[in-house]
Amino acid sequence: MILKEIRERLEFLARVGLEYLSLDRPSATLSGGEGQRIRLATQIGSGLSGVLYILDEPSIGLHQRDNARLLATLERLRDLGNTVLVVEHDRDTILAADHLIDMGPGAGVHGGEVVAAGTPQAVMANPHSLTGRYLSGELEIPLPPQRRTGRQWSLVLRGAREHNLRNVTLEVPLARERARSSSTRSTARSRSTSPGVASAPATTTSSSATSSSTRSSTSTRRRSAAPHAPTRRRTPASSSTSVSSSRSSRSRAPAATTRVASRSTSKAGGARRVAATACCGSRCTSCPTCSSPARSAAAAATRARRSRSAIAGRASPRSSTSVGLDYIRLGQPATTLSGGEAQRIKLARELARRATGKTLYILDEPTTGLHFEDVRRLIGVLERLTNQGNTIVVIEHNLDVIKCADRVVDLGPEGGAGGGRIVAAGTPEEVAKTPGSHTGAFLHRIVTVPADRVAQQAAERVSAPKSSGGAMG
Repeated sequence: MILKEIRERLEFLARVGLEYLSLDRPSATLSGGEGQRIRLATQIGSGLSGVLYILDEPSIGLHQRDNARLLATLERLRDLGNTVLVVEHDRDTILAADHLIDMGPGAGVHGGEVVAAGTPQAVMANPHSLTGRYLSGELEIPLPPQRRTGRQWSLVLRGAREHNLRNVTLEVPLARERARSSSTRSTARSRSTSPGVASAPATTTSSSATSSSTRSSTSTRRRSAAPHAPTRRRTPASSSTSVSSSRSSRSRAPAATTRVASRSTSKAGGARRVAATACCGSRCTSCPTCSSPARSAAAAATRARRSRSAIAGRASPRSSTSVGLDYIRLGQPATTLSGGEAQRIKLARELARRATGKTLYILDEPTTGLHFEDVRRLIGVLERLTNQGNTIVVIEHNLDVIKCADRVVDLGPEGGAGGGRIVAAGTPEEVAKTPGSHTGAFLHRIVTVPADRVAQQAAERVSAPKSSGGAMG
């Protein structure tokens, strides 16, 4: 019996593309997608039926090919007589569902209702469903009218050999958006490029790689997928520049000058009050002006503009609205934020900074937990930063983001020992035509097939016959 369960779990790991993992590998070295599939293997090996499985965003961090394998596994769980409930934004996962429930119509206080329910076809036919309109092809994230060619400066990564990387040498032209997709992408980013770019000619060594830049005065900002430490003391306002700008503004007021109150004393007083709250329990106090315990980002931005406050030009309430967080309460605890919200707060902070046009941004899976409409807004933010002259490196599997990049580097072709090399590099159109590129194969239908054909393909996937068994929604 024990051998049977071990064999089934190992076979499952192989089916979902984890055949390269060694059994003694430390869990800290696993990616998020690898960890999810390993945990799911324990359920497959049990062979139970009549169980309700609830999965939250299982496609996070997965390549499209691995996601297809995962969907086959979920269908197997369903066919065993189980019910699989999936909370997901991935297009292929949604289209594979037997029953779909679309919540909305917006996020936060603007949502919380069942907009549409039924088969994916029924949801696509519902004009009130934003999700359905994206699935049907009525709404889409368009391809950019042209690809940027970059400038004469570039960042060169030489000799990356961490983990499975095979002495990778990569040149990143500056001042263009760039996306990478593979199971080895995070290693190349975190072990090589994240230390930064210094004055020209600059060389930075990290682990087993060397990065050099031929452009001077370039700073690096790394924004990972992980949210800030989730403590009740941290809020969207404190995670952005709102609180800092507010303290600075108040410290320059005449009353503050008279009382010799500075930005630091305001901060220290806040720390003492937080310490007392930690000992005595949490307490929510309503604002005496608006009678609200926490003003929304949209309301804060409007009030700052009307008062012509310095916060209106520097802090992030306005930036928060540009990344789709107009509904968020500036004072709500960070523990109540989703992963996608926490990431966009980080981006809002960057948007609030004074633009220099000389920054290299490194983003790791920024679309985690985002709806199609939120992805569209995010791409708009990245375009805005790029048009200012900054360079953006995006480690991503989302095809909508990849297709909008000026240049794509596909690492692979497999994970582990079967990967670690550059399979394809170029524009999305060039990668889509590269033989042997798994990313290119999925990208081909997006950058070369007309939109009406994409909608037809989606309808064909939905109408394909499905096995009987418990519902997968």
